[in-house]
Amino acid sequence: MQFLKNAKKVDKITFVILVAVLVYVTIFHLIKNKSVADNRTHTIGKITKLKHIKKSSYSLKYTYLVNGKRYNGSCGVRYFECSNENYCIGSEIDVFYSSREPKYSQVDLRKFEKFKTEIYLIE
Repeated sequence: MQFLKNAKKVDKITFVILVAVLVYVTIFHLIKNKSVADNRTHTIGKITKLKHIKKSSYSLKYTYLVNGKRYNGSCGVRYFECSNENYCIGSEIDVFYSSREPKYSQVDLRKFEKFKTEIYLIE
């Protein structure tokens, strides 16, 4: 019987931890997106890499310059052929970043936009 009580406690603790992490991640993304929306500035960036994350999840990496400083960003995409041959790697993209926190950015992938899976809660 004691084992069942302990198992229930572990389940409750696990649930609370998962909810706390989910709330934290959501709040972080809201703060980031609000900062970009409120202090929106545009620059041109370049696609640097398409990285396989898991199963059908991919992360598209990009880089952009703000006042001479290089920043890196990423966004979720579904798989598509991204290589030097089809001019994906090195392609110019539109990056919208927060003038107060340039590390916070949102991206428009131009001709590759249809592959993006990431949504912005605040634009």
